[in-house]
Amino acid sequence: MSTVAIAAEVESLHQFIQQWFNGAVPKTDEVFARLSASWPEGFTLVDPRNKCHSSTELLESTYQLHGKFPHLSIHIKKMKVSRHRSGTAIAVYEEWHVEPIETEARLCSATFAFESAHPGRLSWVHIHESKLAL
Repeated sequence: MSTVAIAAEVESLHQFIQQWFNGAVPKTDEVFARLSASWPEGFTLVDPRNKCHSSTELLESTYQLHGKFPHLSIHIKKMKVSRHRSGTAIAVYEEWHVEPIETEARLCSATFAFESAHPGRLSWVHIHESKLAL
């Protein structure tokens, strides 16, 4: 999988998350499968407060946030992707959350693993987010 395809996955998943938070997509398990397939068992996320979340925690809380942020827009900036011979890749990017009354920015690093059973597919393994000063 190319670095361009990995960058496109990061953009695509964040676009889906924005649509979910906006309520722009239906609140169904079938639609939500886009996210649950991306954050499989074993996936972890360290948030800007340094709290580590499992995929189960994240998926449950995100499902409940459907439509709760109707004006949120998420922008991915300054992305750099590097592939490693071990079958992994790392994407480092800025993630901007923009709402009418508040803007928040995070520096994120995401680790991906290439699925040997499905050539061309990758799995999200881990994300670490740090708050950026504005």
